[in-house]
Amino acid sequence: MEHIALYLKDIHLRKKSGRIAFSYNQIEKEFFFLNGYFVFSKTNISQERLGEILFMQGKISEEVYDKIDQYVKPKLGLGKALLNEGIITFPELRETLIYQIKEILFNIFPAFEGNITFTEEEDFVEKEYGTSIEIPDLIEEGIRGMSYSAQLKSFLEDRIPIQKDQKLLSRLQPEEKKIFHYLKGNMSSRAICDILGFPEDVYWKSLFLLFCLDMIVLREKPEDVKQEPEIESLSEMKKMPPRTQKRVQEKDEKLPEEEPAKVVKPAYIDSSPVPPTKEFPPLKPLESPPPPSKKPPQDSQIPVEKPPAASPPVQGGKEQTGPDVKPSAAPPESQDKELQEVLVFWQKMKHYDYFKMLGIPFSATTDDIKKAYFNMARKYHPDLFSRGVSPETKKKIEEVFDNLSKAFRTLSAPDKRREYEKKLQVLVDNGREDASKKAEHKYKQAKSLFDQDKYEETIILLEEAMRLKDDVAKYYFLLGLAESKITSSHKKAEEHFLRSIELDKWNPDAHVGLGLLYKNSGLVVKANRQFNMALEIDPDHAAARAELELTGKPDEEDWKSKVSRVFFKKKE
Repeated sequence: MEHIALYLKDIHLRKKSGRIAFSYNQIEKEFFFLNGYFVFSKTNISQERLGEILFMQGKISEEVYDKIDQYVKPKLGLGKALLNEGIITFPELRETLIYQIKEILFNIFPAFEGNITFTEEEDFVEKEYGTSIEIPDLIEEGIRGMSYSAQLKSFLEDRIPIQKDQKLLSRLQPEEKKIFHYLKGNMSSRAICDILGFPEDVYWKSLFLLFCLDMIVLREKPEDVKQEPEIESLSEMKKMPPRTQKRVQEKDEKLPEEEPAKVVKPAYIDSSPVPPTKEFPPLKPLESPPPPSKKPPQDSQIPVEKPPAASPPVQGGKEQTGPDVKPSAAPPESQDKELQEVLVFWQKMKHYDYFKMLGIPFSATTDDIKKAYFNMARKYHPDLFSRGVSPETKKKIEEVFDNLSKAFRTLSAPDKRREYEKKLQVLVDNGREDASKKAEHKYKQAKSLFDQDKYEETIILLEEAMRLKDDVAKYYFLLGLAESKITSSHKKAEEHFLRSIELDKWNPDAHVGLGLLYKNSGLVVKANRQFNMALEIDPDHAAARAELELTGKPDEEDWKSKVSRVFFKKKE
């Protein structure tokens, strides 16, 4: 299993210095360490950039944020530039940098598919801000906050956990302590999960946390250790947690009639006495059942679970019914998927307008609005999550429902809807104007980096510019030029040159750039076709005419100087 927490554990224990590089799809991140401490991080995600976070925290004004790119200069980071200008103080910057480090790191804790590499080195970090975070704090907060993945169970279930170190015991939560105290090295992780009866997400995340904090070791399960105890009577099965009883029943095991004096000891329990712990006293011997009679005894049936979180036991695939059996709510784990969905909605809701919140188009009729609202209400009503959730989570669910109700009341009333649509249109227009300004700033920065031969940095800035405004031909043209300089990106360069031509059919420079890409790839016929197309648009285009006259291997520096001269000087 590939997970960032496993790398953090190794760096902490071995006091390593170096950098972790993480990549997944278009996400690129770097994390820097010095003597086992986390000190710095980088990201290509715009929302995790320092300027975005400073603005979000209210440490810089909207005016400063709108022209944030103007503060970025070569060999001078944004933080230092803002300090020099007196816009923020050193304590404010240090506090934000620590927040940024955590934000960049914690966002990849749910990832199990990214590519992670560690390179040992020492001379790399900006140390003037004094950011230094203990790795166990990050592991603890990251694992507890991440969503559960079945890969954790696959990684842990067949191994035998054994206690190793109790130094960090005081920082564990109650359920984590209970799990830790039960790890005696005599049964597999899955068997312990069945006995304790914790929800799977709580148990496997807690066990993974204990392993990454180096409080336990994991030993491979030998053949003689059984995953589950042998069950030979109903009286033994009823001593087990409801979940284990259910799994045994689902296997359709045929249990023999109870025998008064027979007690079967689970095969995975050591015969030597285990010292008692405060949380888990030694198990008492099973009491012999009463002698059989014509009338079946009351306790020969599996008892109905009384705690509110448990559901009535199942016998023969049917629920028990009767005057003494009250229907109970589904256990919290059955709500995991729905609960996760509503929490994700709560997180994204702040970026939604009322139409997007209800999942309807701007042209939606009153009936469409009503139908969408009732569908959402049935899905996210607080009463559906009334049991087994924390007060904080319950508050978030109520916020979701309140906002949905507010959206419905506004859009279903014609006057309120007209007023809301006017305000929304103003916000959209302002947002487009701001996005265009920011995109142009990023384009100018990218052009400067291209002149300095910093092609990868050029690509990152242009991709950000195009996320803000994706219909500008010159953005795609410059992106194609930068990607042409990186062999692995030639295919993308071709696509972006073609997109630039599509957006501006009368720009000969894009044809020349594409022609040079083909020429350097050995596609002479395709290259000459592009040069001829450039001359059709501009018969006096010097670079296109010169390329058609040239023979032999193209010169690398000539190619760059020609394109730069033609595009940056002629066009502007």
